[in-house]
Amino acid sequence: MTYYKVLPQFDQAQVLKARRNGKLYIDRFLIANELYTPAEYHKLLKGADFRGCGIKDNTIIFEKIEASKNKTYFFFGARFEG
Repeated sequence: MTYYKVLPQFDQAQVLKARRNGKLYIDRFLIANELYTPAEYHKLLKGADFRGCGIKDNTIIFEKIEASKNKTYFFFGARFEG
């Protein structure tokens, strides 16, 4: 199965999103080596801004990998490769 893995150097990077009034808020923090499915990945990036980290290109934050669905596990709500 295809997953998008957060690279370790972007641990605790802020994902900012805009509200209707245009102000940014912190939607979530990225966790090193966390896995996202393609649907979760596209939902995460929709309207996301990584300005707080000085990141302009969000493709360098994630690495596309192939991993068995049976070799992944959840730890406090985050998916990781086992």
